[in-house]
Amino acid sequence: MKILETSVFRGPNIYALFPVIRHVVDLGVLEDWPSAKLGDGFVGGLLEALPGLHEHGCSYGEPGGFVRRLREDGGTWLGHVWEHMAIELQNVASAEVTFGKTPGAPTSISTRSATPSSSSPSAARWGRAPPRWSRLPAPATSPGCG
Repeated sequence: MKILETSVFRGPNIYALFPVIRHVVDLGVLEDWPSAKLGDGFVGGLLEALPGLHEHGCSYGEPGGFVRRLREDGGTWLGHVWEHMAIELQNVASAEVTFGKTPGAPTSISTRSATPSSSSPSAARWGRAPPRWSRLPAPATSPGCG
């Protein structure tokens, strides 16, 4: 796995009306290794290192949803895991990030994570940025699981 690009957008940008951190990552051979294929050691170690991932609702829209995605139906792709790790690391750093998106590509992914700030145009839509992933109002498709 190799980070090809990291971009930081401090205000409204082509991805969102709020600040965004965008990563382009080449997963290499890991493209063929979803989380369940990597085994319980990977999933357990990830959750031990970042216990806040237990709160991520993901496409299920409830706490524990991301953990279900890690384990069920062959697991989830590592680009998606990267997205949730980026969100959680920013939460641990008190950044209150609540949104991520992982568009797929054959050998690379890009992930963006962002928090609406109280001064951004999107703050009116979301209200104040919620402190945890699970408290985000559920849109038509769950954030972070695109």
